[in-house]
Amino acid sequence: MSGLRSSADPSIPRTCRTPAWTDPSGRALSETGRRRLLQVQQILREMRRLLPLPLPDLVTAATRLLDVDLEARTATAQPGIYLGDIDQALAPHDLKFAPDPAWGDKSALGGAIGNNSTGAHSLKYGKTDAYIESCE
Repeated sequence: MSGLRSSADPSIPRTCRTPAWTDPSGRALSETGRRRLLQVQQILREMRRLLPLPLPDLVTAATRLLDVDLEARTATAQPGIYLGDIDQALAPHDLKFAPDPAWGDKSALGGAIGNNSTGAHSLKYGKTDAYIESCE
């Protein structure tokens, strides 16, 4: 109880902590991940305002690998495709999506972008944002 009383003292500096910016596993989102989440939330609010229809679940509706350019070593994919599916499609060409989160076979590309995902080999390959050229 004394901790509560002393924290009310305006001369003691305080830092607010909140679990509001966490990923589904409870880890704190990076500042980049938080900004992306806010952007997605803003876009969804605007879409709901303009199109008052139920929005599709992107993990089940937008799951295709649209294009692979082997010469440029790039791919175009929809946000609902799982990272494991991308890797499976690229494997015959000795390519992969480098960030490798532990649940990559169950992680959607859109979620990896939103969280700036990384994995066990992050020191070697880096985070998701190093592999994204653009998002629409």
